[in-house]
Amino acid sequence: MFNSAPYLLPWYLKKQEPLLQYKNNSLNWEYIEKIDGKFIGIVKLCDEEKTLGLFNSVVYVHASTDGLFFCIWKRLESTAGLQKIELYSVNDLSSITDEKMEMQKLIDNYGSGYLLTGKPLASVSFTLLPEKEFIEVEFPEEFKMFDEFFYTTDIPGLYQNANPDWTNTAILSVVPKENKIYIFPQDWYNQSEQLDKGYQWITRATRNAETGKIIGQGIRMNNFELDESGRRF
Repeated sequence: MFNSAPYLLPWYLKKQEPLLQYKNNSLNWEYIEKIDGKFIGIVKLCDEEKTLGLFNSVVYVHASTDGLFFCIWKRLESTAGLQKIELYSVNDLSSITDEKMEMQKLIDNYGSGYLLTGKPLASVSFTLLPEKEFIEVEFPEEFKMFDEFFYTTDIPGLYQNANPDWTNTAILSVVPKENKIYIFPQDWYNQSEQLDKGYQWITRATRNAETGKIIGQGIRMNNFELDESGRRF
């Protein structure tokens, strides 16, 4: 069921998941942990001998059902309000020539998240505001090939009169065809006194096709299904 969820790099990727098709070939994902004994933690997107993309950790990729397009975004720190999603056509990507140099640039500028040589087909930026059930976002027409997908992030000041120990994680239902993003604060997680939130964190979500409820995954926690509110079990 989580095959329809955005993939968080490098935790969920497999050799050909998420599936992207480049000029009728299925691309491969490769995680490079170290080079010459030095940790780099870079993900490569490859077509046989060519490298078409380089990615840092905590980058999301959400592929279209035919594998010809993908949305991509960097999970931002909790202090960031402005979010951005870019949309690429796989066939617009081209080979990265000086791979070693570009890897180093990505390591030095970790916040950039990824390096792709092609230009995005479209992009959308939005600011998440606390105490909102949804926000209206004017998605470019190119995004409307996608049905609902889910975006996990932190929203500063998510709760009024919050306990200092609470966190600000929310799962967003992104619906380009409606020009809306629905916001579901994860009360069960943010307000928990049992979870170690520096060690356990929510990574991604999708919708259970049978129940219609949001289901999610996290690092060092069990998969979960939320109730009708989208905020609690």
